Amino acid sequence: MVSPIVNTTYSVIVEVGGCSDTATFAVTVNSLPTVIVTGDNTICNGESTTLTASGGTSYSWNTGSSLDSIVVSPTADSSYVVTVTDANGCVNTANATVTVNNLPVININGTSSICNGQSTTLNATGANTYVWNTAETTSSIDVAPTSNPTSYQVVGTGVNGCKDSTQFVINVIPKPVATITGNASVCFGNTLALTASGGTIYIWDTGDSTANINVAPIDTIIYTVIVIENGCADTSSINVNVIPLPIISAYSDTTIIMGQSAVLTVASNTPFTWSPNDSISCTNCSPATVNPKETTTYCATTTKNGCPNTSCVTVVVDNVCGSLFVPNAFTPNGDGSNDCVMVYNNCLQEVLFRVYSRWGVMLFESEEIDGCWDGTYNGSDMNTGVYVFTVKAKLINGEDVELKGNVSLFR
Repeated sequence: MVSPIVNTTYSVIVEVGGCSDTATFAVTVNSLPTVIVTGDNTICNGESTTLTASGGTSYSWNTGSSLDSIVVSPTADSSYVVTVTDANGCVNTANATVTVNNLPVININGTSSICNGQSTTLNATGANTYVWNTAETTSSIDVAPTSNPTSYQVVGTGVNGCKDSTQFVINVIPKPVATITGNASVCFGNTLALTASGGTIYIWDTGDSTANINVAPIDTIIYTVIVIENGCADTSSINVNVIPLPIISAYSDTTIIMGQSAVLTVASNTPFTWSPNDSISCTNCSPATVNPKETTTYCATTTKNGCPNTSCVTVVVDNVCGSLFVPNAFTPNGDGSNDCVMVYNNCLQEVLFRVYSRWGVMLFESEEIDGCWDGTYNGSDMNTGVYVFTVKAKLINGEDVELKGNVSLFR
């Protein structure tokens, strides 16, 4: 048995009966095939690589393939063996080791639901470099999606060059549409109703938290409401114009005796109307005379730019009539004090006043409410003395009253 490593000739001497002969045999040693395996020997998990063997005429891989090239997708570091046979029938083998690098574990953190019109920040982790489908290459990006839903994808590359990707879906919640309905003008001192709509939660700048509010502004003002629906908010405002009231002033409160009258006066630059309109001389003038039978409040009302204003006065009617009264003495000396005698009462409606001498001669008669005897008879002054009077009267409350008595005249 020989195992030459180069071409070798072997000879043998054969002897028989003292005779010998020589024979030779040449052994040619063919070189083994030079096996070369090419291909990527480092891949990322999930990738494939092609291993190609050369140097022979037939091939046998430990994967069972008899092709010169094989495609492998190992999930862990693996070794592949190929047996190569050349045209001389010589056989050689080669190993190819494929290293499998792990993929980076990419995560995206952020808010998964936002309101339309808002923005949020997405943060990617787990890699060395990043490329987003927005073309940005930073680990954090600010986004403001408008369509629902919107998907963001990032490809991350680890320090070993392997790449992986993940995506993040953002739900875009429609923004509510806030509206305020109500009159944009209000008269000073009046209350205005405002109604907000568009959501389920309402926050007014007045502090109210209901859809409907009542306001009584004293000057032109802007009211604002925040409307919230599904966590999203919108704002609406309304400018309310406060219309000043027309200026009017009625005066003055007074007290009268039943049957008397009172004068009412108004200061106003615009037309006005008195109410109530009974027992008054004129419903749209100043001054106006009133003659109420009971305590009455009279109000003067005027309107300008659709806004009314009212000023009122109260006329108190004193309906306590009391007793008839005739003074028991008078001095008709022309000094302007106590120069005549008459009947006094708060409620005289009709009166018959007579004065007699001690002998029964009627010296004076009057049916005037303010009829007053000046101490004369037929143009002549009566002497100092005592005189008799009688009174028949009807009061404004319907009562009939009579009175008799004496009155002394002093000169």
